[in-house]
Amino acid sequence: MKLLITGVPGIGKTTLALKLYGILTKEFNLKVDGFITEEIRERGIRKGFVIKSLDGKVEAILAHVNIKSPYRVSKYGVNVDAIDEVCVPILEQAMLNADVVIIDEIGKMELLSKKFQNAVKKVFDSDKVVIATIGKFRHPFRDSIVRRKDVMIIELTYNNRNYIVNPILESIRKWLLKK
Repeated sequence: MKLLITGVPGIGKTTLALKLYGILTKEFNLKVDGFITEEIRERGIRKGFVIKSLDGKVEAILAHVNIKSPYRVSKYGVNVDAIDEVCVPILEQAMLNADVVIIDEIGKMELLSKKFQNAVKKVFDSDKVVIATIGKFRHPFRDSIVRRKDVMIIELTYNNRNYIVNPILESIRKWLLKK
């Protein structure tokens, strides 16, 4: 089962991923691994993003307005080394040990790394349950993931974000029972 969660920025994709992580580990007793991307805010203004392992043991700055980098997305300098050194090993480890892999997110910044793209492809080609958030933009790799026949796309909206957890969990439960 491959689940892509999409929606406008700030709609709650990361919040949903974290909620699913908590329920799948505590109530379903599954091994869940992966990473999340959180905003760095200073005085209420978004200044960048940090990537963190789900267990909180590993983190790095993904992008920041003050990073000098040849890689830029909007006003942010992107730390591609952080993607390669944090996200990629987390995904490789998840392939070995997890029942469910959470990828938050397949976004413009993360896709600057070819190593990340290769790791994501391997995860999606595996038999693991995958829950990934994905932005709304055009990119050949992103488009190839969205077009896969084995993915279910959920559009997170203000209307469904408060009740979408249970239908997702039910889909995962049914898929695991078939496995």
